[in-house]
Amino acid sequence: MAKYYLQILAGVTNEDIVVDPQGTIAPGQRQRIPFVLSEADVSCDAILLCPGARAVRFALETPAGDLIAPADAAALPGIDFVSGETVGYFRFSLPVPVGAPAATGTWHAVLEVDRAGFKRQLAEIKRRQPHLYSSIATHGLPYSLNVHAYSNLRLRISLAQDGQEPGARLLLRGVLTEYGLPISGRARVHAELMRPDGTGATLPMPESAPGIFEASLPTTLAGVYRFTVKAAGRTLRRRPFTREQIVTGQGAATSRRRAGRTIRLAAAGISATWSAACSAPAWSRLVLWPRSAPMDSISKRSGSAAGTRSRPLQHQGSRPRSRA
Repeated sequence: MAKYYLQILAGVTNEDIVVDPQGTIAPGQRQRIPFVLSEADVSCDAILLCPGARAVRFALETPAGDLIAPADAAALPGIDFVSGETVGYFRFSLPVPVGAPAATGTWHAVLEVDRAGFKRQLAEIKRRQPHLYSSIATHGLPYSLNVHAYSNLRLRISLAQDGQEPGARLLLRGVLTEYGLPISGRARVHAELMRPDGTGATLPMPESAPGIFEASLPTTLAGVYRFTVKAAGRTLRRRPFTREQIVTGQGAATSRRRAGRTIRLAAAGISATWSAACSAPAWSRLVLWPRSAPMDSISKRSGSAAGTRSRPLQHQGSRPRSRA
C-alpha cells in the first residue's frame, strides 16, 4: 500500500516515476537494480521500502562506477540520505559532484543485507508483525524500490470508461512530452494488465498521434483492473529514458439472461428448475421436487421427500412466474 501513496506523492510534487521494481533479498545476497537518468532530469529520489530497512545496506552506484554510501551523503553537496524502520531514501540534484560529475546514464541501486542486522530485524518483525515472520525467515526481506525524477520529460496517464453499464470499455491514454513538446516516433509504450481474477496480459499501446499512446479493453469481469504503464525511448539527444505509472479501473460483469434451465442435484436425489434474469435479483424463482415426481404435480405434493417443499422458494421482492 505504501508504494501507492508514493505514486500519489509523485503526482502531487510533479515528479515522474522512472522505475518501480520489487523483489526479495536474503542475507549474503547483493543486488544491483538499474535505473536510467537523462539530461532532462533535474533531481532524483531513490526510495527503498522494506519492513526491515535498517538491516539493508543501501547505496547508489553512478554511471562511472563510483559508489555513494549513506555516510558519503553527509559530505557531498546536493545529496541527502534519510533512514527509518521501513524506509530509506537518497535525494539528490543532478549532476552529483563525485568523481567525474554524475548525471546522465545508467545508475544502480545496490542492496545488501547485514546478517547481524537481519537477525535483529527478524526478531522485531516476529514481535510486531508475526504474520510476516515465516515468509521473511524463509525467503528474505521483501522490498520495493521507487525512483522518482523531477524532470522535463513527462508521462501522463489517464483512464476513462465509455459507460457505466456492464461490459463497458476502459480507455487507456498516455501522453509523453519533453520540454512541453510531444515525443513522436521515439518511444514505445505498453501496459501490463492484471485482471480481477488474477490473470495477467500485456496490452500494447500504439502511438495514435504525436506523443499520444492509446489502448482500450472491454470489462468482461467484475472487479478492479490494474494497469502498469511502461514507456521506454530516446530523448532529443538520443539518450535512453524510462517511465512507469500505475492506474486502476473498475469493471462489471456482462449481464446474461438465462431462463428455463434445469439443474440436477444428484447427491440429494433432487432436481431444481430455475428461471432468472442474472442482473438483479440473481434468481427470481427456485423450485425443488423429487426426481421421480411429474412437474404438473409439484403443487399437489406435501413435501414428504427429503429436501422438498410443497411451495416454491421465492426470492424476496421477485415476481412469481407461471410455468408454461
